[in-house]
Amino acid sequence: MLRTLPLIALAAYASAQTLPSISETCTNTLKSIALNADVAACLNPVALISLISGNSSTAITPAVDNWLTGLCAAPACSNATITSVVSNVTAGCSTELSTEGVSAENNAQISALIQQYYPTVRSIACLKEGSSFCVTKELEAFETAVGQTLSLDTIAALILNPPTSLSSNVTCTNCVKEAYNIIKKDIPSAASLVDESSITEECGASFVDGSTPSGITQSAVSTTQGATGSSGGNGALSLSSGAFVTFSSVVSSALFIALA
Repeated sequence: MLRTLPLIALAAYASAQTLPSISETCTNTLKSIALNADVAACLNPVALISLISGNSSTAITPAVDNWLTGLCAAPACSNATITSVVSNVTAGCSTELSTEGVSAENNAQISALIQQYYPTVRSIACLKEGSSFCVTKELEAFETAVGQTLSLDTIAALILNPPTSLSSNVTCTNCVKEAYNIIKKDIPSAASLVDESSITEECGASFVDGSTPSGITQSAVSTTQGATGSSGGNGALSLSSGAFVTFSSVVSSALFIALA
């Protein structure tokens, strides 16, 4: 299970960059969102310009590290900002989203889902080991393991021809352990899908003991931007998983286009 996580993350990144047929209306919508002061203040999209303005061979690790530096020092996005983004995306990118059954009628459900998982994702993204972001260390370890600098080109090639195995230097690190701890605490339903016996076989029993490894710290500031508003309830989400992935991919792709 742990061996597949790096490629799953890289595949999501690559698919977000290659989603076809982003309309001008959708691009303009995402451009206005990216330039919105509230969004910029909590998501630091400007830091990704060095990545998205380059070509497909541009190394992603330095840009991601720069982005995380600003993101984790900024206050968390408020629920009001998340709700506003979802509302604007479903309106401005309706053509792209409609093929997966996503529409303005789903706004409350999507907003509630993002509000639920955003704090967990932010916490994992802002983990540090020593003075380095865990995400950066994992990307660098993965690059060493596959012998390539990660770029859109090399990610696409790795997805087509994934490595047969990854060493424990990539999959069983203190960073990965603490990320698993956070998921297990914040999203127990997701953690319950994981076979811990396979993890202990690969990484040892201490990997799942719940303790925070030495040297791992949380760098995300604890403040939240403005008023948090309402979470919109916790009703069951009727969207398919494909619909939510499409929503995320449209946002990612159009933001990259808008900032380029």
